[in-house]
Amino acid sequence: MQNVNLAGFALALGTLGLASAAAAQPGHFTIKSLVHAGTGCPAGTVAENVSPDLKAFTLLFDSFYAEAGPGLPLSASRKNCQLNIAFDCPSGWRFALVNLDTRGFASLDWNVKGVQQTSFYFGSAMTGTIARDFHGPTAEDYVVRDTLPAASRVWGSCGRNARSLNINASIRVDNMRNRSGSGLMTVDSVDGSLVQTYGILWEREAL
Repeated sequence: MQNVNLAGFALALGTLGLASAAAAQPGHFTIKSLVHAGTGCPAGTVAENVSPDLKAFTLLFDSFYAEAGPGLPLSASRKNCQLNIAFDCPSGWRFALVNLDTRGFASLDWNVKGVQQTSFYFGSAMTGTIARDFHGPTAEDYVVRDTLPAASRVWGSCGRNARSLNINASIRVDNMRNRSGSGLMTVDSVDGSLVQTYGILWEREAL
């Protein structure tokens, strides 16, 4: 069911503390700006939040869904969202995204497939990517967790060397193997939202 591709968002958590409970972290960490665009995230449909322990941030999408089936255009079966996020945190620190929790809803007929993929980078050529497949028949809420191997983590700096985090998230429903079948992802059946939470690992930057 899981297919993880790593090329160097590998966009949320094993545990929020992959670092030990006593590990140091900066005094503050906030999102100072978030710009988004795409068929899956029209203007005003993405909200963000940083956890009180500074070990995760959450993105909540109000209109991110894809569907396929008889009578639906091909454009409805694939949606994407490109995000640019600027953070505020003290100089001398850096952080990596270490895992991703995604919460949503999948309704897929027999032989209908759903795919979620998230890629991210901090203004460099090194990109991490997570991809996960869902297979019908199924109709249920889901919470899935993907964790990045240490060698594949992409690091971002704080302070004057900081670069924005770029995230490209996409969802797709494929009914090519069952043209009469239908599928829907990833509108959550409880609150109508797709939620992604990104776990963070903090580290002091080398002088």
